[in-house]
Amino acid sequence: MPTYQIEMLWKCVQCGHSPNRGLAKHCVNCGFPKNEKCEEFFPEDVSENNAIRDAGQLRLAQVGADWKCKYCGSLQSRASAFCSECGCNMETGEKPWQAKVKSVIQDTVTGAKHEEVSDEDVRVWRPGPADQDPKPRISETKRSEFAFRPFVTSDPPPLPVSRVPWSRISAGAAALLIFGVTLWLVFRTKIVDAEVSSVNWTYKVHIDRYQVWRRDGWNTDPSAFDVRNEGQRVHHYDKVVSGSHQEPYSESYSCGETCTTTPRTCTSNKNGSATCTGGDRSCYPKTCTRTAYRTVTDYRDEPRYQTWYSWSVWDWGFNRTVAKSGTDMEPGWPPSEQLVAVLQAGEQERQRREELYKITFSASDSKTYSIEPRSHPEFMKFPRGRHARLKVGIAHGVEVLDR
Repeated sequence: MPTYQIEMLWKCVQCGHSPNRGLAKHCVNCGFPKNEKCEEFFPEDVSENNAIRDAGQLRLAQVGADWKCKYCGSLQSRASAFCSECGCNMETGEKPWQAKVKSVIQDTVTGAKHEEVSDEDVRVWRPGPADQDPKPRISETKRSEFAFRPFVTSDPPPLPVSRVPWSRISAGAAALLIFGVTLWLVFRTKIVDAEVSSVNWTYKVHIDRYQVWRRDGWNTDPSAFDVRNEGQRVHHYDKVVSGSHQEPYSESYSCGETCTTTPRTCTSNKNGSATCTGGDRSCYPKTCTRTAYRTVTDYRDEPRYQTWYSWSVWDWGFNRTVAKSGTDMEPGWPPSEQLVAVLQAGEQERQRREELYKITFSASDSKTYSIEPRSHPEFMKFPRGRHARLKVGIAHGVEVLDR
């Protein structure tokens, strides 16, 4: 952000002339010196076009606020150590002849030699051209630079206190707590005393039969017989071009630029000038949208036909299941007479056997648990009424510790 100096304007309180240039210390109309009652105001143009370019005026604008003469009350530039109206010293508030008188009195008391004070020194002092900006001597400069100033201590600025987003921390802690409790519930285990309350077993015989099966499809089996043509059916669809149409869509294009200017602010330097900032102008490309059209190809689904067949074939296939179940400790297979069926010429049958077991426990925590033994010997270890110790958990399942 650019920073620059501009010259303000002021109105003479003596003759009412306005405007006077801000850095000028006398009214151009009546010569009245500028004082605190003179009204300062900003010019109409406070842009960089009206910025101070002259090096001398820029130094006066940046030297600091004007100081008020303790003797005559006029405003003087901080660059001058003496009042241009009466010669009063900026630091001591005394005129040059007053300082000489004090020096004579001091030398008289101490007995030191001194220069005599002439009538010219005691006159009502009016500055001449050489007194407009008197240069202090080296000794005066050193006294002004190295004058004793009380050492002021101040407490160190407080350390910035970072604001902790407690709401986010609380939400995160709650989520972690819920996640941890969930894991604990899923993976925790416990030991319970239990007793076998019931047993169940089921023996199944799955029977496949080799016989004539009626089947259909696009292609017949190599060993098929009694093949029949069932006519044409849709095998699949192909995409075929049927035309085209115009489809609208939104198109982006560059349509100039958008510019913004930061607000300009000016602050008085209390010396007839002001420091201004702002006025930056930034631009970025502007994008607009418009409706455009594109050609879109249209397609239609064209069915493709193929002959559908049905046929007969000798093959194995599932026929039936014969099962036997019980709640005792004497499991057994279905009787053979239930497995035999009447077969036609050329037909055959084969069996697939399956054993299913289930043991149910009543535990000391008033819950029931169950296991499924994989074999007949393991099933026989758990007769009804047997006591057992179980290790149970949601993820762990049910484990019998004393098999």
